[in-house]
Amino acid sequence: MKFNSEKSTVITTEIYISGNGDTEFDVYFDRMQFTLTLNKGTGIGSVSMTPDPVEGKYYYGQEVTINAVVSGGYTWSTWNVADGIAPTTKDQTGFVGKTQNQTIIIGLGDVTLQAEATINSYKLFIDPNGGNYAGIDDVDETSGLQYVEMPYMSTYTLNTPSKDGFDFAGWALKEGSKGNVQYVAETGWVYTFGAGDGTVIAQWSANRYEVVINLNDFYNDNGTTTAETTLTTLPSGTELSIVDGKITLYATYGQKYDKLYVSTSSDEYVSIAGFTADTLTRDGYTFVNFTDLSLIHI
Repeated sequence: MKFNSEKSTVITTEIYISGNGDTEFDVYFDRMQFTLTLNKGTGIGSVSMTPDPVEGKYYYGQEVTINAVVSGGYTWSTWNVADGIAPTTKDQTGFVGKTQNQTIIIGLGDVTLQAEATINSYKLFIDPNGGNYAGIDDVDETSGLQYVEMPYMSTYTLNTPSKDGFDFAGWALKEGSKGNVQYVAETGWVYTFGAGDGTVIAQWSANRYEVVINLNDFYNDNGTTTAETTLTTLPSGTELSIVDGKITLYATYGQKYDKLYVSTSSDEYVSIAGFTADTLTRDGYTFVNFTDLSLIHI
């Protein structure tokens, strides 16, 4: 007997066949093997197939489970088939392009599949924290905050907000936000979209304005002698600088005059309550109180 096939070598053998029809014999075929290749497309973290192939190949009709893991910021899309050769040829079942994890049956041919995902878009909510932010028209109905919507890993350069009586001190990320915000010297504050919505909150530093305290009481014609003071700043205890009975300090916008600072940026301050008859002296006079705001000039 001779057997010939494209996938087999020629086999020649001799057998004896009984004339009474009792002879039986079996013919064996080698099952064909094919490759299944999985590739990662954009947004795919990993792909896998179970069981592992033997010497890179699977047998025709063998069941193989294919899996794809999608990276953060993406949504599963489909398995794309290289060169249009899908594992849906004759005698093959189980393959569905849109199904992320599935079991297929190896058919008559090599197949390459590529897992694909689509990039997600997310929102950045902008909280001016009592200030004004220009340049965005979209407003979220629930929070009332302005927002921009962009794809994952995109960047957005934030504008500088404004607020009366305050200097802008930067942007802070709200807890739970998925993106990141940082200051870039060339462009300013930049937000990078993460795998989820985010919120940035404007930070403010209240302006300070110069306040000159005249300790001489000249306005009430109470002589011309010059006042002196032993009052020191807090918390360090530094002596105050007094010139001709006048002290220059700085008041913070929106706050009372009970705490005045030694500069526009220092944490050292003077408590107005600290001016007493013991700490403020003037020849021929005894300090009573500040009785009129006209004694303090901005």
